[in-house]
Amino acid sequence: MHPVLTRLFDELDRSTRPLPLGELRRRLKSLRLDRSMFARAVRFGRSCYRRNLLHSGPAYQALVLCWRSGQRSPIHDHRGSACALRVIEGVATEIIFEISPSGSLYPTSTEHVDAGSVRASWDLDIHQMGNLQAAGHDLITFHIYSPPLLAMGTYFLGNSVLGEDDRAISALIRQRTRDKIAPRGLSVGQEVRWATAGPLLRRGAHSRRRQTRA
Repeated sequence: MHPVLTRLFDELDRSTRPLPLGELRRRLKSLRLDRSMFARAVRFGRSCYRRNLLHSGPAYQALVLCWRSGQRSPIHDHRGSACALRVIEGVATEIIFEISPSGSLYPTSTEHVDAGSVRASWDLDIHQMGNLQAAGHDLITFHIYSPPLLAMGTYFLGNSVLGEDDRAISALIRQRTRDKIAPRGLSVGQEVRWATAGPLLRRGAHSRRRQTRA
């Protein structure tokens, strides 16, 4: 393992209690890191992003997450854990979500996070991370979870019931596709989905304690 990472983990291993979010963020921001330092943990998945365990201590886990173009995490939280991450290579896209008074999930912001930037979130913060760069551009992120992340709550944006006008438009598009006549802005064979925010799998109070880009 690279000496910089060895020193980091030796220091973190001294703690037996969960590490504060601010400390995790400060440590990741202070280090000089590049892809070569994580060589043995850089492994990609074919159909989805891959989580690679780098080191585990009494109060934390350190992972390297590898993402090909188009790969994204589920919408999730970090039940009971603090998480700080640093982008090692590429550009990450983070979408932050909130729960509406009706109990539905909705996005509040989207940010592109460049290499060298640090992000941090805690407990029931809800977000989605992904690599939305063009094909051939990889994303590598370095994460520290404290305490170790044992469970994540996952969420989804459900489909609403189509209204009468929506059904009529959908039927027209299907007919034109069958006739191989592409309507303006829609290519032949393109799938059309009508998706809006729907009920959550889990409802309940949600408090945000987010630390944004350092």
